[in-house]
Amino acid sequence: MLLRRFYALRSLKFRPLLHAFVLVALTNGAAQATAQTNVEQLLDNMRFQRLLTGEDDNEKDGIGVVFSIVQDDTGFIWIGGDSGLTRYDAHAFKFYKADTKNPRAIPSVWVSDMRVDHEGVLWLATGGGLSRYNHETDDFTTFHSGKDSTGLTLPSDLVTALEVDSRNNLYIGTSGGLTVFNPERSAARHYTFDANDPKSLAEGGVAALFIDSEERLWAGMSGGGLSRLDPTTGSFVHWRNEPTDPDSLMHNHVDRIAQDNKGRIWVATRGYGLARLDEDGRRFKIYRHDPEDSHTIGSDIISDFHLDRRGNLWVGGVPTGVSFYDAAKARFRTLTHQPENPNSLDHNGVLSLLQDSEGIIWIGTEKGLNAYNRHTGQFTRYAPNPKDPDSLRFGAITTLVEDRDGSLWVGSWSGGLHRFNKRTGKFKNYYPEQGKTNSLVGAHIWNLALDHDNTLWVGAIDQGGGMGQYQRDTDSFRNYHHNPQAANSLAYNYVWRILPDRHGQLWIGTKNGARPF
Repeated sequence: MLLRRFYALRSLKFRPLLHAFVLVALTNGAAQATAQTNVEQLLDNMRFQRLLTGEDDNEKDGIGVVFSIVQDDTGFIWIGGDSGLTRYDAHAFKFYKADTKNPRAIPSVWVSDMRVDHEGVLWLATGGGLSRYNHETDDFTTFHSGKDSTGLTLPSDLVTALEVDSRNNLYIGTSGGLTVFNPERSAARHYTFDANDPKSLAEGGVAALFIDSEERLWAGMSGGGLSRLDPTTGSFVHWRNEPTDPDSLMHNHVDRIAQDNKGRIWVATRGYGLARLDEDGRRFKIYRHDPEDSHTIGSDIISDFHLDRRGNLWVGGVPTGVSFYDAAKARFRTLTHQPENPNSLDHNGVLSLLQDSEGIIWIGTEKGLNAYNRHTGQFTRYAPNPKDPDSLRFGAITTLVEDRDGSLWVGSWSGGLHRFNKRTGKFKNYYPEQGKTNSLVGAHIWNLALDHDNTLWVGAIDQGGGMGQYQRDTDSFRNYHHNPQAANSLAYNYVWRILPDRHGQLWIGTKNGARPF
């Protein structure tokens, strides 16, 4: 089933996609061009530069699996993964590898999280301690567990999560507890589990950290439930699973924490649904799937969720459709396929979600596209129809994006790309045509993105796919492919992710290699 393949690929997309990145940017010549310069000339000045070719022994390991990406105040892009740390400075990548003989190197190849504090300092969570980047000397100061001369010690060298609050306090989650460090005062406070102190940090390592709108720190624990720190007293309030209390936390492994627009805390655990903490902080409202109740969450296994502008929660379940939490009615409604109801969701295999500029929720499934009207509670279905050239070409909708003109762009699996006119209800299909270099880059569209100029970029994962740029003036595409014989070609033809940054550059995740473009 396509849904299983989709979720398998998504699990790769958000972790090892990131076996490599390609940075897309204008070269110096293009950047210095005047506004009157012909667009085609600008495009001709855009080039790929190959990186991680394997020709340099120091670069053979490359970036590896990527866990975290940040941009510092100087504009550097930092990429942390399972092969160390990489920095991009708009000209080249620099690799920082672990070296046990060099105390100024990063202490571990495992860089799981990063934060830039309010003074512009970069901090790394690694498998060998907490590292601070020293910009002047281009090296690192690392803080370890146990006593040393750095002025900061940690409960454990395995650092798992980082957060920074408005006062520039750095919260450091480790497998052995929590440390709060203020770099300006060089002051640190440690919190660990103490079986004799019920107000100490809960047992288990820190799995997630979250700072709410009132600047309170919440910690999700690996086995210890949910904890909240009182910074004045240094004590913790705990919420744990109590088997005899139906209003307690549903499971003690909390790996995600969020806050809605009413200030309420939501938590998710692995395979145990959702929970929302009541305003009084005493009870959890548990949201679990009940096959006998249509007002429960559709699945306890959560693939994605989205808070809309009204504070409503949309939850993608595996593989049971979309659950919609109506904040006004304080209940879930699971939107599923009902064979006898033509106004229901067309299929329970949900692949993509989008809220457009008019507030309409668009849901792509294995079978087609659905527009949800929250006022009537009904769906409008858009399905493939071989007899209608203005319909979808293929039903499995993998990615959605709306441009500034209000057009909805719809990527599909094996059906290419569609542009949907919401006023006329008609689709225009774009599909690769043999021998036409300006046709769509591939039939299997995996990712769509709009840059700061409202230009649409298309990522395909066909064997001969690559990346396409939509040309509005000619209603065609300029395509970029991998060419093993060309040093300035795309890294690979499987493009998993396209992400525009705030400077107008594109970050492109591919299956292999990394190149600035």
